[in-house]
Amino acid sequence: MVDPSQINTQQKEGTADIAQGMFSESTSIRTDELVKKALIDQQLTFILVDEGGLHMRPSGQIVAATNKSGCTVKLVNAANSKADGNSILTILMIQALCNQELIVRAIGGNPEIFWREVLAFDFWQVKGSESE
Repeated sequence: MVDPSQINTQQKEGTADIAQGMFSESTSIRTDELVKKALIDQQLTFILVDEGGLHMRPSGQIVAATNKSGCTVKLVNAANSKADGNSILTILMIQALCNQELIVRAIGGNPEIFWREVLAFDFWQVKGSESE
């Protein structure tokens, strides 16, 4: 005989799995759309959402994505200060702060790898994206 409490638990877990799968699928579709846009435009504009702005951790993540992809990456902040995507120091020097826009350009190498990496970062959001 089946315990009714087990059925409810299994149903709840199944529903949660389905919801998670739907979320993952819609996130994947949105990422694919943004990657296509970035490949066409060769750039995306982000809004920094990390309270610390572009500090050491995010700067290091950008450099790692740049190196992994082999792209030439440039970052430009609202004050038109520019940084190379392969240099933590130049990224820190542009002093990009929370809620500021940052234009990121990637050319050469394998830009699809770069865009997929940076779109997963939690310290910024694509300007105009539905998740803002």
